[in-house]
Amino acid sequence: MDDIVHVNEDEKAFARLEKLGITTHEQLLLHLPKGYLDCSKFCDRVEQLFCPDETRIYRVIVTSQPDLKGLKPPRLEFWVKDGSEMPVKITVFGLVEPWKRLSVGSIVFIRGIAGTWTNKFKKTTEVVINSPELIDPDDIGKIVPLYRGKTGVVSVDYITRQVRQFLPKISSTVDYLNRYFGGTSEQEILKRSKITAFKSLAEFVYALHHPKDLLQGMDALDAARRIAAFEVVWSSQKRAMARPNPKSVIRIDDRVLNSMAARLGFSFTQCQKNAIHDISEGLKRPSPLNMLLSGDVGTGKTAVFGVCAAAARAANAHVAILMPNLLLVHQTEEKLRLWYPKMNLVSIVSGSSRPDFSQNPVVIGTTAMFSRIKKAKWHVDFLIVDEQNKFSVTQREELRSDYTNVLEATATCVPRTAALVMNSGMDLTILQETPYKKRIISRIVTHAERNKLVEHMRKVMESGAQVAIVYPNVKVTDKNLEAKAKADSENKKYYGANAKSSAEDAFTHWSKLFPGKVCLVHGKMSDEEKIALINDLKSGKYQVCISTVLIESGLHVDGLMSIVVVNAGRFGVSQLHQIRGRVARNGGTGYFFMYEPNEIDESTMQRLKMLEAESNGFKLADMDMELRGFGDLAEDGIKQSGVVRSSVFTNIKIRPSDLREILNTDKK
Repeated sequence: MDDIVHVNEDEKAFARLEKLGITTHEQLLLHLPKGYLDCSKFCDRVEQLFCPDETRIYRVIVTSQPDLKGLKPPRLEFWVKDGSEMPVKITVFGLVEPWKRLSVGSIVFIRGIAGTWTNKFKKTTEVVINSPELIDPDDIGKIVPLYRGKTGVVSVDYITRQVRQFLPKISSTVDYLNRYFGGTSEQEILKRSKITAFKSLAEFVYALHHPKDLLQGMDALDAARRIAAFEVVWSSQKRAMARPNPKSVIRIDDRVLNSMAARLGFSFTQCQKNAIHDISEGLKRPSPLNMLLSGDVGTGKTAVFGVCAAAARAANAHVAILMPNLLLVHQTEEKLRLWYPKMNLVSIVSGSSRPDFSQNPVVIGTTAMFSRIKKAKWHVDFLIVDEQNKFSVTQREELRSDYTNVLEATATCVPRTAALVMNSGMDLTILQETPYKKRIISRIVTHAERNKLVEHMRKVMESGAQVAIVYPNVKVTDKNLEAKAKADSENKKYYGANAKSSAEDAFTHWSKLFPGKVCLVHGKMSDEEKIALINDLKSGKYQVCISTVLIESGLHVDGLMSIVVVNAGRFGVSQLHQIRGRVARNGGTGYFFMYEPNEIDESTMQRLKMLEAESNGFKLADMDMELRGFGDLAEDGIKQSGVVRSSVFTNIKIRPSDLREILNTDKK
C-alpha cells in the first residue's frame, strides 16, 4: 500500500486540478468521492419479476447495432440478450457517444432498472431498460468511488485516473495531514475525531478510494467529515491558546471593584455579580481576555461592563467602549455620567470630534473613534464591544493589539461567536436573571389577521402604554419602483422597498388613525432630531412610534409594551430578538408581533418560528448557527455565518452539527 511509484502525468493537465483546490499530489487523495457505486455483483439474467425501484447491474450481449433515433434530445435504441437468451430493448437518452461504439456480439455490463412495455400496435410486451449506465468491465467486482469534476476544466475520468495512480503513495498524504495539524499524532487526530472504524490514517485514506465493501466506504466518508470538524476545533483552540503577554494584565483591586459597583445604587442579581467577577479575574490573567458577555435585553449588561470599565480605568488602563449607533452611545453615556460623575469620559460619534486623551478618559463611541484613537496613538488596554452582532470581525479587531483585552456583549451573538464559545475559543459569562419579572408573548401574524392587530394596538394605547411599529425601509424611491416593475415584468419575487415596507408612508397612514399620537424616527434624521424625538417618546408625548431598524439598539422607553415588525422575514434572527427586547423593560406582559403581509418561503418561516418558540438569546444564536452555518473560525477568519469548507479536504462543507458532535466528544 505504501510502495513508491513514479507519477508521470502531464503537469499541465494536473495544474487544472487547482480549480478544485488541489495544488499538490499529497492533496489529491484528500479529494473525496461524492459516493460509491456498488459493482461487486451483477446478474446474468434480467428477472421476470421486476422491482420498479431496484437498480441492478446486468451482463448482456449486444444483438443489434445501436440505432440513433433522434437529435434533440439524442435517443439511441438497440437490443441485447441476457444469459437465458431473453431479448431486452435498451433505450439511451442524452449522452449516447459511448453507446454508439458498441458492436453486435459485444459483452457489456449495464446498470439500470428493468421493466416491461406493451406495444399496442404489435400487441406484444417487451422487456426494456431505459436510460441505463454503461459500466467499465474493470470495475466489476469492486466498490467504485464516484468523484466530482468541474465542467469544462477537469473531467471525472481524469480525476479517477490520477487518484488510482497516486494511491500507492498514500504515506505522503498521511505526512501532509500530520504537518497540517502541527505535528499532532495520528492517534490523537483519530481519537479527537472520534474515529473507531480505522486504526490509522493510512487505512482511512485507502478506504476512501478503495473500500472493500460499501459499508467501509461510507465509514471512510463519515471519518473524513469528523476530521474536518476536528480541524475547526483544532484551529479555534489554537487561536485560544494566546501567548502570555504581561502587558495585557489589568490588576483590579477587589475593594475598588466593590466600591465601583456600590455607586450604582441598586442591588445586582447573582448573575451580574458572577459576571463582574469573571471579567475582573480574566483581566488579571497574563494573556489577553477574550470573553463574551451574553445576556438578553434587560438583564443588566451595561451595568456589568460599566463597573468593570470604571474599575479598569481606576487601575490606569486605557478603556474604550464601542457601540453601534449614536442613540446607544447617548443612552450609555448618560448612565455612566450618572453612576460616575467624576470619571473622565469622552464620546466620539463623528469624525469632527476632537477628544483629549491626556487625562486618560474612558472613551465611548461608534466606529468614528477608530481614526481618533489611532491618530492619538492611544493604545487600548480594555476594549468593550456592545452589541457585537452589529459589527464585522474586521471592525471588532480594529483597535485590538497583541495585549488588548476584549469583552464582547450581546443578546444574540453571531453564529461565528457561538461556535467559538462552544469550542473553547472564547470565554463565556452569562446573564440569565432580570431585575424585573416580565413575560413577552411572540406571535407571527398574517395579512388575514391585520384587523385584530390594529384592535390590539388600540387596547394597548387605551391602557396608557405605548406601541412601536418597525418597518424595513425609510421610504420608497424611484429606484425601488423601477426594480419592482422589472421584477413584475420578469415574473420574479420582489423583496425591495414598497409602500407596505416604507416607514414614511406608514407614518402618514397611522397618523390618520391616531392623530397627534404618532412620531417617526429613522436613521436618516439628524442626530439632534433623533435624540429629541426619543426623549419626547420617553416623556409620553407620543403613544405610537413608527421606526426603522434604528429601534433595535439604544431605545429604552419604559412605557413600550407592544412592538409590531412589518415584513419581519426581511430581518435577521438577532435583529428581531433585539427589537423584541425593547418591550416591557420594567416588567409586566409585553407583546411582539412579526407581521408578514405576503407569502414567505419555508426557510424564512422557519426563522420566524424560532423567535416564536424561543426567548433565550444564546439558544437562539445556537439555533441560528445550525440554520445558517457558523462562519470562519480561523484566526484570520472574517465570515460570521454561512457554510464553511474544510481546508484539509477539498470538497467538504462543515456543518454545525458536525462541530457539535466533535465538541460533545471532547467534553466527555
